Amino acid sequence: MYIADLEEKADEHGVNYHAFADDTQLNERCRCDDTPTAVGKLEHCVTHINHWMSAHRLKQNTEKTELLWSGSKYSTV
Repeated sequence: MYIADLEEKADEHGVNYHAFADDTQLNERCRCDDTPTAVGKLEHCVTHINHWMSAHRLKQNTEKTELLWSGSKYSTV
């Protein structure tokens, strides 16, 4: 209930959102040559969410916040 508006914040940045019981995942799909833009978009979204959480007396666990890059050998450059 505390984070009911969190999906709305992700939508404002055009970032995909998935909530788990005790965790949240934000993801962005991009081509290899557009990585800097996608990373910047995710970082901006995470920063905005952190400010929103602070304003609502919630705390983001920065030790568990990480960026994971994945792809396949079939990804085009």
